[in-house]
Amino acid sequence: MAGILRACNCGIIATKYLPDSPNSEQAYSIAMEKSGLDGLNVYIVANDIPGLYYGLLTLEQLTEPLSKGDTLVLPVVDIVDWPDVRLRGTWTLLRHVGSDSAALYTYDALIKRFSRYKLNFTEAWHINVSESKGDGPIDTAWVFPKSVIDIGKRYAVEVVPGTGHLPHKFFRSGSESLKKRFPGAPGIKKKKERKILHLCQRHPDTRGFYTQYLTSIAKQFSLVDVWMSEIEGPRGVCHCPQCKGDTRSAFVNETRNLMYAYREAKKVNPNFRMILGLTQGSYPHHFSMLEHIPREVNLNFYNGKMTYKTWFQFYNLPPSVMEMQRLGYTVGSTPSPIDTQMMVPFMTPQYMRLLCGEAEDRHLDFVMAQMWPDPFANDFNAQAMAEFLWNSSGRTAEEFTLAWVTRKGWAHPKEAAAVIQLLEYPARGIHNAQVRHIVNEVVGYIEKEDWHKRVVRSIRGDDLAEWSVLGKFEYPTHHEMARVRALCEEGVRRAEEIDNQELVAASRLLGLWASILERYAWCLETSDAEEKRKAVKDIKSAFKDIPAAHAAWISHKDLSDYAKKYTSRWFEQQRVRWQSVVGGD
Repeated sequence: MAGILRACNCGIIATKYLPDSPNSEQAYSIAMEKSGLDGLNVYIVANDIPGLYYGLLTLEQLTEPLSKGDTLVLPVVDIVDWPDVRLRGTWTLLRHVGSDSAALYTYDALIKRFSRYKLNFTEAWHINVSESKGDGPIDTAWVFPKSVIDIGKRYAVEVVPGTGHLPHKFFRSGSESLKKRFPGAPGIKKKKERKILHLCQRHPDTRGFYTQYLTSIAKQFSLVDVWMSEIEGPRGVCHCPQCKGDTRSAFVNETRNLMYAYREAKKVNPNFRMILGLTQGSYPHHFSMLEHIPREVNLNFYNGKMTYKTWFQFYNLPPSVMEMQRLGYTVGSTPSPIDTQMMVPFMTPQYMRLLCGEAEDRHLDFVMAQMWPDPFANDFNAQAMAEFLWNSSGRTAEEFTLAWVTRKGWAHPKEAAAVIQLLEYPARGIHNAQVRHIVNEVVGYIEKEDWHKRVVRSIRGDDLAEWSVLGKFEYPTHHEMARVRALCEEGVRRAEEIDNQELVAASRLLGLWASILERYAWCLETSDAEEKRKAVKDIKSAFKDIPAAHAAWISHKDLSDYAKKYTSRWFEQQRVRWQSVVGGD
């Protein structure tokens, strides 16, 4: 049916629903009426420009599958729509590629593509300290051109500068001049201890550094996300006579320093606003810290031991998040919906719906999901996140998976979707165990010769380290690992039957990791020395096969140059670690 398109920002259809809808600036309505024999009038109504943009995107999605050539074909529908979570996106979309016209074109293309998922929020790291010149206040510089913020506005995407964890600003390479300017601030004296990255939060030089840092940012930007220290335990904090290695006082004093700096920054820019990034280090001390944080400061709840987990035992968000909201704070979160090192395939529709449903149910203001090194390489979970943050209750995981497979143009979409759902259980379990930890634990175990005594200690409860790699599976036993491996083998077989090579590669790679865990679990459960030797031999064989299987899977991904370099570097580091077990070059 040919159509006449009329996009408007005035109240003509369904407007009584739009002003009162949640996040009304993004709400839109699409209404259609027949015109003549084969015509159709289409009306798009919105409260604001973002809603109009999303209405046009939806219209495009409705027309694309049906239209051919010069004929525009539309299903006759009426839609009233709005997002449940106001800001939806990532803190890792942009990678610094420069400031020239070619770089700006790249940023434009990235943000435009991102916005087509109806994602509208991205934070870009880092705001660094410029090299000091003279004795004046320090200057800061964002690694991106400021025009990126305006590019985002064209596509209804809010681009926010991010600081990264604050101690990195002070202890970064080449900052000797900073240490001379703020001689009392460092809590580290030996260069080899640099990775601890703590500051003495009681020393006035630390407050001075934070104040000059935030004031310089406020002169350039009106909104920034400041990430606090990520230190955990007494080893990570200052041990001067005043601090004494106390983590609670360290985070309370860091909060007080930051809020002092924030007030000073607002003096130079009254419109300056700040999101405060919490961490797993700060987590035990949040309510002591809140006594010093004004309600106007939004809180970004991040805890790598909670918001990055995908196992069944816990929610990503603890009850304290709702308590923060009850106290009057606006709260968002930073989860991890994809494998951050791309070591394993991770297409997990049920998990994505649960993750986003939790954000909606707990009324989060924003979700900045970690989706690096490239959200588009992991397009399934990125699109699922976008879908379910917009409306986690409007579509099932199965419906989304089938729609995604159909959009991909895969043959036999129902069976392909079924294979993805089959792999969710193995993928989440292996992802939970963290592949790099699998490597360290398994390799470390194989390198030990006294297997029998270690197993006996484990059974007696004296030594549980060998089991930790399996502990985040629902049933951490050899029998369960064998069942998980069999699921992956079934995925290979079913994917081969429909000739879907991407799913074949994904199933095969997951199966290799599962086989390593299966044989590893058998090493821990059996007391037969010969059985142990056979299991270790199988583990070595699987480790040898993983690089080729990983390459086969990655070959199906649309990776950016940055993602290619990143994943190659990460995988090479792990390969070198395996050499002590598998041998060879």
